[in-house]
Amino acid sequence: MIICDRYHSTKDFTYNKDTKCFVTEASDFQEEFEDRVYDDAADVGFVLISQWTDKRMLFVQDSVDEIGGEITGWRYKPAYLWVESKPIGKWTKVNSPLSVLIIND
Repeated sequence: MIICDRYHSTKDFTYNKDTKCFVTEASDFQEEFEDRVYDDAADVGFVLISQWTDKRMLFVQDSVDEIGGEITGWRYKPAYLWVESKPIGKWTKVNSPLSVLIIND
C-alpha cells in the first residue's frame, strides 16, 4: 500500500522539456524532501503535484549520483498517477518519460 505523505509542487522545480526532467537543489527544501513510499518496503520518494493541472504523480528514488564517494544527486522515476474517481480517487501505475533530479548542493 502507498503511504507516502511528502508532497511537492512543480513550481518549485525547473523543467527541462528536452530531457523531460524536473530539477531542483536539495537546499531549496525546508525539510526532508522524500519519505517512505510503501508500507511493506524501504523505497523512498514523494508526490509531485502539477501547478497547472493539480495532477499528482508518485516518484520513487531510482538511483543516486556519486562522484568520488560524495553524493551529487538523487534521481526519481514515476511510479503511480493519482486518478480522481467517485467517491474517492486511486493510485494507478504509470509508464511516463518524466523524471526528477534533486541536486545535492
